Amino acid sequence: MNSTENNQESKCDRFTTPAEKETCLKQIEYYTKIKSAMEESAKHVIGPVTFYYVNSESQATDNGKILLTIHFVVENNDNQEVTMTCLRQDSCNYALSDGQKEIPYATNTLVYGSLTLPPKTPRLVDWTFYSIFDTSQSYSFLVKEPWGTGSVPIRIHQ
Repeated sequence: MNSTENNQESKCDRFTTPAEKETCLKQIEYYTKIKSAMEESAKHVIGPVTFYYVNSESQATDNGKILLTIHFVVENNDNQEVTMTCLRQDSCNYALSDGQKEIPYATNTLVYGSLTLPPKTPRLVDWTFYSIFDTSQSYSFLVKEPWGTGSVPIRIHQ
């Protein structure tokens, strides 16, 4: 453990109950994971939000389709809150595209269909898609929000 981690963990010593200390340590672990992911990821600015494409994982299924999970860190660079919205598949501001068609998400980590991003507070966000993917093709994660539109190139490995 390096001195920065020790210093961070010493902040948890002020808590008296094991539950409080555990919560504090989990928060430090979460923010360390986010910081590391941001440093190692490709950065894509769309409107006031930076999408850090961490990686994607794919898992083949028995019926020939692939379960693809895309991991991002998102950070609002504005001075006001920004909300990511995806209420359901037919009214979602996010999709995956192969350049010809849009592939709707299967699941995501936006609670109740939205995620409010306070200024300068990065968050981990995952999107899962279930389809037949051609790993030789190029794919993009599409953002179609009122506050910004754009795309993030995605790598699919099998």
